[in-house]
Amino acid sequence: IIIIIIIIPLLRARFQKCLSHRQQVLLQQFDSVLSNYREHRSLILNKLVSMMEDVISRNLQKWEAKVPTPSKAFQSINSNLWKLHEALAPVLSADQLELVFNNIQLAFRTHFLQNLKRQNLSPGGPQHGIVSAELSFLVEHLNSLEGLSDLGEPLLDLWSR
Repeated sequence: IIIIIIIIPLLRARFQKCLSHRQQVLLQQFDSVLSNYREHRSLILNKLVSMMEDVISRNLQKWEAKVPTPSKAFQSINSNLWKLHEALAPVLSADQLELVFNNIQLAFRTHFLQNLKRQNLSPGGPQHGIVSAELSFLVEHLNSLEGLSDLGEPLLDLWSR
């Protein structure tokens, strides 16, 4: 899709030079096709985020702040993030990859905070160390994903609120 999005403006510019003034109305078709491709790309990226959000939500619903850490839920979330990164890194631009993973990180934040409330967990409580260890595990692995700068760092402040 990205190749087509890059080529269409080039084709449009080439045709614009060749077409008479009356025929230039045809250039609107290039604009329309370009808009459709951009919308399609956006829908695909949003669907990927939505799928990962479902994975995160399902895993966090099963998660309880107890030993051992990392829990199966956090291991599963981490594993799925790695697989998605592995699949997307070769085909998306760095900006698109970062956008997708930033949106996934926001989804994780939302679901994690909901889960903390559901379990009545707060910083300084008896499970403080366990929750910190879980987040540290995830942050460490997120930060090691190639092409994503400090993706996990904002998650560290989730538990310090």
